[in-house]
Amino acid sequence: MGRAVVVNVSQLATYSQVKHVIASRMNVKEGVGLHFGASMVSGFITAFNSMPFDIAKTRIQNMKIDKPPGMISIMMSIAKNEGIRFLWKGFWPTYCRIGPHTVLTLVINEQLMRLYRIYF
Repeated sequence: MGRAVVVNVSQLATYSQVKHVIASRMNVKEGVGLHFGASMVSGFITAFNSMPFDIAKTRIQNMKIDKPPGMISIMMSIAKNEGIRFLWKGFWPTYCRIGPHTVLTLVINEQLMRLYRIYF
């Protein structure tokens, strides 16, 4: 659940904020190009934020004990024993998966919202 919260908050909050910043500072008009750029940045931030939770989740799933420790303690242990950078091992493959997913989800959502505003 922790990972799901981080992913959803990262996607939605950063998308809206980045879209606003790009539109206002770069004087970009509302459209698919703006939505695409904002969603790519949102996907990057989402991948970055979710990686430590993905690494900890995988470690917990591979444990052979009945009651594994919590995610935060796993992340702390990884950072202490293997280095903080290990929490983002496999970042680029994850971004290659999350980036397009985020783009499709958010661009389609924007287009559906546009159609809704026009016809309803």
